[in-house]
Amino acid sequence: MTPYKRAAFIFNLACAVHDTACVANRLARRAGAREDVRRANKARIWAAHDAVQAAYAALNAAYAETYR
Repeated sequence: MTPYKRAAFIFNLACAVHDTACVANRLARRAGAREDVRRANKARIWAAHDAVQAAYAALNAAYAETYR
């Protein structure tokens, strides 16, 4: 597996984690979850968002290294 493909895999995984956190938050909100649960879900979303941004930066770096 090339470094670019590995970075793409990690980026896709980070996106899936972020999407899952968003769906869990939406379902909790619709179910009338308590405020502390919703706040914890928001924290998970932002942590996943940071992971997506880091994975995207690594993907760009791997692309530049592979295809320069």
